[in-house]
Amino acid sequence: MPRLGLTVCLFALLFSGCAQVGSPSRQVPHEREKDFPYLNFVANWDDGVSSAQYACIRTMGEYDRIYRAAGVMFATKPYAPPESFFVDRQMLLVCRTSPGDLTGTLFTLQGVAEADDEVTITYAYAGRTDLISGLKDTLNVYVPKKDYTRVRFVENGRLVQVLELRGGQWAFPVAHPPGT
Repeated sequence: MPRLGLTVCLFALLFSGCAQVGSPSRQVPHEREKDFPYLNFVANWDDGVSSAQYACIRTMGEYDRIYRAAGVMFATKPYAPPESFFVDRQMLLVCRTSPGDLTGTLFTLQGVAEADDEVTITYAYAGRTDLISGLKDTLNVYVPKKDYTRVRFVENGRLVQVLELRGGQWAFPVAHPPGT
């Protein structure tokens, strides 16, 4: 009988300590980019470093380092959002190479949450993660502008990337320098 009491006490102590670690997460208002609003594409990245591109885009300068204009005759869509877009919003981006016939159907956004000064985007990806050629499939989510220190990307229940924003890492792999 004393052994049961000790077990219950240890169990309660263990879980009460776990509940006090960190702040509880809160859902972040978000909007998934739909219907390709801009005539552009994610620039190629070093696929020897990563099979995906991850980014937290907070400025037009950062946007221009990730995206390239895709000129099409008689097109009426803009190439990029206006500079004012980034006054109160930022973008969380995941881009993977996928088979062309499945583009646009492979990402399922599951949520965006924050705890303290960190934000986590959680999604499911139904495609292959080893492709280095094909078309690019993008999950681009707009969230309110906030000075986060870290962005976590959770794919299919597994942490796949962490961006250390306070340390200057807003994209992985490193985004192209302006003008390249």
